[in-house]
Amino acid sequence: MYKIGEKVDLSKKVLEIDIESEVFNCLKQDLNKEIQRCIKKVYNQEFESGEISVKLAIKIPEA
Repeated sequence: MYKIGEKVDLSKKVLEIDIESEVFNCLKQDLNKEIQRCIKKVYNQEFESGEISVKLAIKIPEA
């Protein structure tokens, strides 16, 4: 339990993120398109392997 007036440092705390939230719909659609594009290139023998990475940066604006 926190004392009144005690500040909690959220910068080092892992927060739960709901990837099913509507906020991420555009990101999921773009990722899906890129995966499909890469798979098509593999099927067309345009390259043998590939790597898709996602970087998500979330910042909390200062009040």
